[in-house]
Amino acid sequence: MRRPRGEEGSITILVIGFAVILLLLVAVIVDVSVVVLARRGSSSAADGAAVAAAQQLDLGVVYDKGLTNAIPLSEELVDSVVAQYESDAAQGQPGIHLVPVWMQRRPR
Repeated sequence: MRRPRGEEGSITILVIGFAVILLLLVAVIVDVSVVVLARRGSSSAADGAAVAAAQQLDLGVVYDKGLTNAIPLSEELVDSVVAQYESDAAQGQPGIHLVPVWMQRRPR
């Protein structure tokens, strides 16, 4: 059986085209996975910093006034705990920046 003339190499072009499409799909999936993992890591670091900061009770205020409906936190301890979490998280995720809420309200 003879091949029709002018059709040599058409399968090669088709295979190369499908390979390019497959490589592009793999690249997109890898990029999306990196973004999802970075978001999850930054969310985890923020949650950990928030929990650690919430545990920094200002004992002087508690001993003087007792506990009321608001829990008094030591700003210095909160700042240091958040800074520690930020430096720990920055090792795995360069560029991450965690800021306590009251520091967001302060003019810079």
